[in-house]
Amino acid sequence: LENITAREIFILGGARMFIEALPWVRTVYATIVKDKNYNCDKKFPIEILDNEFSITNGEETDELYFVTYKRKK
Repeated sequence: LENITAREIFILGGARMFIEALPWVRTVYATIVKDKNYNCDKKFPIEILDNEFSITNGEETDELYFVTYKRKK
């Protein structure tokens, strides 16, 4: 493992893959839908990010937030 260089890898889901990948993640790029009630059975547990990551960047549109989280040291 000493010869492996760091690479940027994107996890594109589903819900279980996101949760299982979090222990190895340093940065999370999240798109958060604002105040809409969608009929869905899976939602990302954002409180995990709030506990282990800090917001370092964000942009907002009328319907979405684009947020960058970095792992707390």
